[in-house]
Amino acid sequence: MTAIRRALMVLAVGLVAVLLSTLPASATFTKTVQLPTATTLSTGTVAAPTNVRVQISCPTAWSMEARVTWTRSTSARVSGYVVTASFVGQTLTASAGPTQTSVVYSTGRSPGYQVSVTVSALTEYGWSKVSAPVVVTTC
Repeated sequence: MTAIRRALMVLAVGLVAVLLSTLPASATFTKTVQLPTATTLSTGTVAAPTNVRVQISCPTAWSMEARVTWTRSTSARVSGYVVTASFVGQTLTASAGPTQTSVVYSTGRSPGYQVSVTVSALTEYGWSKVSAPVVVTTC
């Protein structure tokens, strides 16, 4: 008789375990944390470089130089600048450091072409902003 009771008890415990395992689990955790100061989140923006200027000179009959200057971006964490000059289907680029405000291009002389120049601010967090284009004519 004891063996039958033990077998029925083991069967009952196993049945209860199977039935209980099909019920969903549930738990609730609550903790309130007081921040020491007010916190705000906002969407960041990147300010483009301003006052882009291009000065073109032709020191020889075969060469041309373009000096591009700008006012640095007012955004935080600017990691550098990229200056882009486009003309006659060509694009020339130059990189500048975060505190630099000018670059000089030297190229062969191409008289009478329109050149579009922009300066892009690059940030440490991967965002960038391009200045308004400045268009000049080569000598």
